[in-house]
Amino acid sequence: MIVWTYLAVVLTDPNEWPAPQLLIMAVAWVLIAIAESLSSSRQRLVGALRVVAVGIPVAMLVHLAVAPGFYL
Repeated sequence: MIVWTYLAVVLTDPNEWPAPQLLIMAVAWVLIAIAESLSSSRQRLVGALRVVAVGIPVAMLVHLAVAPGFYL
């Protein structure tokens, strides 16, 4: 979330809200960080978190292909 805030301040116009795709990517990064911090005894949960964390950017790319006007 700190990265999202930093990128939002640096990359966006001060008069606009931060881009929603940055928040979505921050959520994916947080899920990856949580998955990496879990112990190896929770392999099923780690795998599920990684799948979700990879699925989020893939879903964004599909949404970009289907509705490019949302990101403009």
